Amino acid sequence: MSNFHTFDIDFNNYHLVFPYAIGTLLIVLLLAMVVKKLITQLAVKPTDSSDSSGWSGPDAEKSRFRFFDVDFDWKKLFGALGCTVAYILLLAPLGFLISSILFIFGISLVFKPSFTPRALIGPAANAILTPLVLWLVFGQMFDITLP
Repeated sequence: MSNFHTFDIDFNNYHLVFPYAIGTLLIVLLLAMVVKKLITQLAVKPTDSSDSSGWSGPDAEKSRFRFFDVDFDWKKLFGALGCTVAYILLLAPLGFLISSILFIFGISLVFKPSFTPRALIGPAANAILTPLVLWLVFGQMFDITLP
């Protein structure tokens, strides 16, 4: 790095910078969410029945430091995490295009689970067209290395 405003990175290593930058940004945002939640929960008095956790009575003190709300959808959280882990594991053997199609279709099913043939047309079309357009534009037209 020659000065603060420029980076001296070899062209062949450009694709390595973006994941670290996004990962760092996500960690900073996670820490901000945790700090905000702690500040909010510390500001709520234990006897206050109008807390955001939905608990009242003797369980209110226990739920003061609960990170997730009571009606939190665990299926969506673990479904999205499972799809992301599967996407990372499938990138090398299947390549960007096929693994991205499977990832987008899986995420669509996790967040809008309807399994009728008519309801699957939209997520299937989105799952095929989005990675295909990304692959054509960035991978073929601009010759950018895709994961």
